Amino acid sequence: MPGRDGFQIAQDLKRRGSRARIVFLSMHEADEFVAQAFQSGGLGYVLKTRVHTDLVNGVKRVLAGQLSVPSLKSLFVINDHPAGHAVQFYAEHEAWVEGVSSFLNTALRRGDAVAVVLPGPVRASLAKRLKSSGWSVGESGTHGPYRAVDTVDAVSGSMRDGCLDVGRVAEMVAELDRFRVATRGPQSRLTVVGDIAGQLFLSGYSAAGLQLERVWSDLTCNLPFLTACCYSETCFSEGTHTDLFPHLCEGHYAVAHSPDDGVRPLRN
Repeated sequence: MPGRDGFQIAQDLKRRGSRARIVFLSMHEADEFVAQAFQSGGLGYVLKTRVHTDLVNGVKRVLAGQLSVPSLKSLFVINDHPAGHAVQFYAEHEAWVEGVSSFLNTALRRGDAVAVVLPGPVRASLAKRLKSSGWSVGESGTHGPYRAVDTVDAVSGSMRDGCLDVGRVAEMVAELDRFRVATRGPQSRLTVVGDIAGQLFLSGYSAAGLQLERVWSDLTCNLPFLTACCYSETCFSEGTHTDLFPHLCEGHYAVAHSPDDGVRPLRN
């Protein structure tokens, strides 16, 4: 494209009323490139270093009407006030924790209240990283605008007789909203990162996991919540639950894939 770049071409298509859904393929990871891509009319952004896992998935998500983003942090870059229900799939644990830490650090700096519902080792790693960035946080409990909850406790509290307790989920949402208002004020936002549904999948309660995703979307759709549900790709290993993967993606407005360390792409 002599004399033109992808951003300009995308803008041209948009001005001409094109109905094409644009996915950018780029070598640049910097926030300003991601922001410009979506401002130009893009709906997806795939890094060339991850093309073998992310490109096909990214195109499928965009064709399904969702955003395909290179990281959770990208949601803040492309929207000043992101809200809704997003999902991230990951294979390499350390890279994922580092990405979540960056995401939460950005949320706290923007003035959000933050809640994490994750296993103990992950909460400990996040607390260590966030403390190094100057935040007073802990591995569990409430620390100012930061709340950390154990996934096992959340799972046991949301299930009754092997079924999802919708009433308890509604109570969880109400508790988080009160926490948001109490710590950051009524005009604030809440950023949530959790893996409750993923743990339900791993425990053999896939139907309850899908139901939780739907119920959570319904309960939070009118609240200033940005929820990121995180799934280890082990939830879908060796063919397990792969038939549910497309339905899982469809329940979220944005889908992110973290670095995969050479793992084969999911078939969605």
